[in-house]
Amino acid sequence: MDELYGINIAKGLSIVGGMNAVYCRLLGKFAHGAFLGELREAVESADCERVAAKAHALKGVAANLGLEPLHALALAIEQKGKRNEPVGLDDPDFTLLAECYEKTTESAARIEADPSLLTR
Repeated sequence: MDELYGINIAKGLSIVGGMNAVYCRLLGKFAHGAFLGELREAVESADCERVAAKAHALKGVAANLGLEPLHALALAIEQKGKRNEPVGLDDPDFTLLAECYEKTTESAARIEADPSLLTR
């Protein structure tokens, strides 16, 4: 079986006190969430403050679920927004974040569908 991309399961479980069912539910909510769409809309609007806020929200969720690569990429976008640096859809940081987000949500959805993946 291939690896689960972008998820530090041990870290995520430790944050929720080792409660597998809670962690699976939270990963499922993340997998079906609209974080990337909301961030993409902020980027398209060229509103640096909004970009920073949406990236900050994604960064927080990623940190609380042990989604380490996504956390780091969201931090980079957030910092650009806070510095009033424009972020475009073709920005390398945004492109990497979008790719990471897609792969991570696929992994989160797999865990939601098969919680036994948490213990493999």
